[in-house]
Amino acid sequence: MTRVVSATHARVRFDELISRVAETHEPVTVERDGEPYVVLSVETYRCLQEGQTPPLARS
Repeated sequence: MTRVVSATHARVRFDELISRVAETHEPVTVERDGEPYVVLSVETYRCLQEGQTPPLARS
């Protein structure tokens, strides 16, 4: 399951947030005004660049 945080939380705790994503490889969705704004995940980005399905989207 993707973790969801507010943009304010992401700004205030950015270092902690990127460390967690790097360690767990689980994407984090950052919301702005209650709407998804960005997703942080290098693994997901690489899969999409290679035309593959990201790990969490596979069933």
